[in-house]
Amino acid sequence: MRAPPGPAKSPVYRSQGLTAGGQNKGAKDGPRLSNWKSLHFLLFLAMGIMAAMAAGCGTGDPPGSSSPSGNSTNAEDSVVTVFAAASLTEAFNAIAEEYRTLHPASEVLLIFDGSQRLRTQLEHGAQADIFASADWDQMAEVEALGLTVAPPVNFASNRLAVLVYTGSRGRLNSEAFGTLSHSPDAFWTYLEPLATPGTRIVLGQPEVPIGRYTEEMLKKVAAHSALGPKLEERVLANVVSREASIRGILQKVNLGEADAGVVYSSDARMVRGAVRVLELPDSVNVAARYPIAAMTRESGSAAFLDFVLSESGQEILSSYGFGSPLETGGDAP
Repeated sequence: MRAPPGPAKSPVYRSQGLTAGGQNKGAKDGPRLSNWKSLHFLLFLAMGIMAAMAAGCGTGDPPGSSSPSGNSTNAEDSVVTVFAAASLTEAFNAIAEEYRTLHPASEVLLIFDGSQRLRTQLEHGAQADIFASADWDQMAEVEALGLTVAPPVNFASNRLAVLVYTGSRGRLNSEAFGTLSHSPDAFWTYLEPLATPGTRIVLGQPEVPIGRYTEEMLKKVAAHSALGPKLEERVLANVVSREASIRGILQKVNLGEADAGVVYSSDARMVRGAVRVLELPDSVNVAARYPIAAMTRESGSAAFLDFVLSESGQEILSSYGFGSPLETGGDAP
């Protein structure tokens, strides 16, 4: 048998062994360098070559420089942060997409939630360039704190609708509501079943815009000569849940966890399955007004706000079920 090999020998690296006079001791110490100047020359030559190679690779623009079109290439300068009511989710996603097409150097960061939650975040220091609320109550509080840089303006309007679940998990008469008419005149026919004991109704919290609008609508129902306050009381007695945003109401009705819920007309586009939409007549409906305001003086804030108010922005809002801004009456201060 072959004896196991011994430990491998590490290669030996020798110094050049320079004498005090700068000359090498001899050939056994490897290649000679005539003097220190030669060594320095080679080092500087190598460093120069490396520097030239690095300069050749760095052909991009430096941070914060401008492109030929004049747009800043600094991504941080081109981000517009938008706080928007949850009911604006689909419409503002479409608006942001079109805005990016017109402003390719810009980015839009969309944050959706209930208007009152967004207002609370702003009050506690959250940073946003734009605030789009579903009512003037939340906007007025933000403006009173001096967080806006210009007076808010109406940019859209909305109405209320009642969603009715007619599936097997529900408690309403599926035969009657299965052929639900979209005419507002049918409202009186279907209102009584919603007040029947055992019907599960889900509404927005009183401090949430949709909850406050719903209470206004029920007050109008109570004041109606043919209905009276008892109908309002019976409907409220059937409320099983109060949601913090419109999305919670939509989810519970779509899943059959509630028999009915009050939402915005624009949200009626997202019903599915056995959910029917009950339109409200003008006599009891409520006009919801949506204000928007810039929170910073950044150029992106003004550009995004202008686009929302532009003809193109208004067309997108209309395609998602929103009405035009209402200039008179209602909640605007």
